[in-house]
Amino acid sequence: MARVRLDSYKSCLEEELGRKDLKKEVLASSLKDANAEIKRLRLELEREKRETQGLVDYYNDSESKMKALHQELESERTAAKAVTDEAKTACHTLRLALIDLGAKISEVPAGDASALAFMEWTQ
Repeated sequence: MARVRLDSYKSCLEEELGRKDLKKEVLASSLKDANAEIKRLRLELEREKRETQGLVDYYNDSESKMKALHQELESERTAAKAVTDEAKTACHTLRLALIDLGAKISEVPAGDASALAFMEWTQ
């Protein structure tokens, strides 16, 4: 009788070990899948980091170029303002000279007239 009980315990233990081995295999498979996913995500993260760094470098380079272009634009605006002021002074002087020469005021283009208006007026 003791032998039958021992055989029954042995059988139960073998079944329990079989279930435990099956659970162990399922867990091992799940861990392998999780590790593969972690590896894939790490590679994707590294790729994203490289792309992000490339964009940051591009932005930093573009920012310095934009600053240089803004400075150049401001310099050109200053030069254009100086030329415009000189042209206005020349137009005013020309208008005064024409009046001194006896031209009728109504015929002389206004002080803010374009160079084209003065050119047409002189022809």
